[in-house]
Amino acid sequence: MIGLMFILIVLAYIALSIVIVSKVYKKFTTKKSKYIAIAIMVLIPTWDVVLGFPVFAYLCVFESETKIYKSVDNVEGFYIGKYESNNDKYNPLEPYKGYKYIEYQETNNKKITGKYFRNYWLDNNTSTLCVNPKPKLPNSAYTHKFRSGKCIAKEEISRDLLSRWEVDGFYKKIELVFLGILFTEASLIRDRFSGETLLKDYSARWSGGWVNSLISGIPTASLRFTGHSVSCSFKNLGSRERLNKTLKTKKEER
Repeated sequence: MIGLMFILIVLAYIALSIVIVSKVYKKFTTKKSKYIAIAIMVLIPTWDVVLGFPVFAYLCVFESETKIYKSVDNVEGFYIGKYESNNDKYNPLEPYKGYKYIEYQETNNKKITGKYFRNYWLDNNTSTLCVNPKPKLPNSAYTHKFRSGKCIAKEEISRDLLSRWEVDGFYKKIELVFLGILFTEASLIRDRFSGETLLKDYSARWSGGWVNSLISGIPTASLRFTGHSVSCSFKNLGSRERLNKTLKTKKEER
């Protein structure tokens, strides 16, 4: 239905353009006026594409990338900031592969509890620190591991014992929007003790022009980016690769 509506709108605009160009040519009787009218009718739906695409292409090729400013060795775990740990829909947060533990500040219904926890694997599922599998997830991978004797331990720790490495928890984000282009600078990994940023991610996203935004249901008063927009990430690292190249674990643990 939406596709048919789009085709009808395009055909209607072409018909309207032909009528307007014909009237302009009839009134001024010069080829110059005709070409100007054609150019105007073409640029009305495409002007921001003509201007925006070259800018997006430049940002995509030369500016969009993951920059690692510093990497560290022998990292056993890291802190991720706020995390909703009491959600019945999810099993406990597991340490990333190669790391011994993961830490977070607990929230309950999006409210900070003031508690900090460290999650790590135990080979003894009878420990009082073990987190039981969620009843609603009887076939999950964690449930099977728990049945085999393993578990995720959830241990409360003081803020002073948190890892110095923070991943995504502070997520400092800077956005610049122009010509339908969203350019984002995101600080994703840092040293909590010194405040030094270890990794930043630069990315560009283009709405494809105001016509595409309108068709996608994006209000012209507030530009948003949907699945119809174009992103550029061929030089950007995925979350796992960002970790492996910045917070390196002990080689014997990999």
